[in-house]
Amino acid sequence: MIEQRKMNAFLFAVGIALLIASSARGEVNRTEFARNAFQGTCESYTSGIYNVYARGRQAGMGIAIDEMIGEVRCAGILTAAHVIEGVTQVDVYNRGGDKFTAQIVAKDTVHDVALLRISNLGTRELTYIDIDEDAHASIGQWAIIAGHENDPLSAGIVGAVDRNFDDIRALPEDLGQLRLYYHGLRDLEIPRSFVKVFQHDANMSDRWLGSPVLAFSGSRGRRTSKIVGINVFRVARGTACAVAISEIYSSLATLAGGEDVRSENRARLGVQVRDLTPAERDSLFEIGLDGGVRVVDVTASSPARPLGGSDGLMVGDTVLTVVQEDLVDDTGREFDFRKDVFSVGGLVDTLRRKIVLGKPVRLRVLRGSSIVTLPEFMPLTG
Repeated sequence: MIEQRKMNAFLFAVGIALLIASSARGEVNRTEFARNAFQGTCESYTSGIYNVYARGRQAGMGIAIDEMIGEVRCAGILTAAHVIEGVTQVDVYNRGGDKFTAQIVAKDTVHDVALLRISNLGTRELTYIDIDEDAHASIGQWAIIAGHENDPLSAGIVGAVDRNFDDIRALPEDLGQLRLYYHGLRDLEIPRSFVKVFQHDANMSDRWLGSPVLAFSGSRGRRTSKIVGINVFRVARGTACAVAISEIYSSLATLAGGEDVRSENRARLGVQVRDLTPAERDSLFEIGLDGGVRVVDVTASSPARPLGGSDGLMVGDTVLTVVQEDLVDDTGREFDFRKDVFSVGGLVDTLRRKIVLGKPVRLRVLRGSSIVTLPEFMPLTG
């Protein structure tokens, strides 16, 4: 049995090597390979994927979910928000071509997802897909997009995770010359920011927006799969981006209650930051610090920038802690809020979820070899 497993593993490795070599010569289509390898598993998802039509044409796709988020039931079609922008009612078709009418319950314009609710379900039933609040993608995983009809399956590789875009209309430099390709997102008011977006290179058309991204783990015969994200936009040169399920999961209860999640509910510093390199992180460990994020740009409109001196946030600073003082809880008790920062995602999460809007903040930073607490300032919102 052990020898047989070794032989199977060897043959699988040889097959992958041959695939890579032949793909480099253009002899094997990667999506075709993935279709043969993963089609059986993907079949279990396709009945829960729906085509979303707005203004008489297919605008995207969506998945049917029925989840209990705490004590709130969230049931409906989850899709990309911007593909249904400007309409209040859409048509939804299942795999068999049955037509449903759906109302827009609410939108999360921070992450560009929307929840639809079928208004004429009657005695018919939707096929729901389970989602996991901890589901996330990992670099190097297969990224499989499952659809139906003329778009049954596409495959790619996850190339980057936990990307955080403060303004999607101004892509960061490390995306090179990539430009937004679909629906003119640069000209839209939404989406304005994304948190924990991951990139993949699965080939996808306009119709895939709102479709799920599946990731696989384990070996053949023991392979497991789960939905790790929802496709929200694509860029030129075969790169697409999806928002992670783990990031939007907590918003689903708000959407189910008919309340939009808006970027105005998020504080901003007006800066660009990056995660520390392993060497930079090690140097912090040596002086007893656990982590932080490095400031690479401070915009002209940033309330944290220096005013008449060097007391403000500067390029090269490492942000360690976000502080709010003299807050009052629901019982009238005064308290101070302190949150250490270990990653870009952690800083964005603190600004979006943790701090009290309308109250000033202080930043504790490492500047050179000294730890400095900067003067308080009022964050931007939106």
